[in-house]
Amino acid sequence: MATVSSVTPIKTLLNPVIEQALSNTLPINQLLRRPVIEAATGWTRSTIYRNIDKGLFSLPISLGGGRVAWPQTEVQALNQARIAGKSDAEIKSLVIELEALRSGSNPETYQRPPKVKAPCRRRSARGVQ
Repeated sequence: MATVSSVTPIKTLLNPVIEQALSNTLPINQLLRRPVIEAATGWTRSTIYRNIDKGLFSLPISLGGGRVAWPQTEVQALNQARIAGKSDAEIKSLVIELEALRSGSNPETYQRPPKVKAPCRRRSARGVQ
């Protein structure tokens, strides 16, 4: 059985996937769906969208067919800012910067798209949708 000496870096003993996660470098900027965002942030669906409205979380990217996702790097950056104890004002600035970079705009001149109101559902005569 091999013994680990004090000069052997711990990273060389870890699985490459864990090593990559520890290095915070990802080969692909994956798009994460809402259930993954809920797990990563600890928030519910309503809290995610409330924070988007407040400017405390980045806007989702449309995947078509009513599906949306968020870039993994943006979620990681926002989680790291929260872990570091950044204020809401600092997080709002970070959200603007991330969204501007995503669209290729200058963060100083970037304007978030206006909030789109969700269509209301009409109730049938029985009150069932």
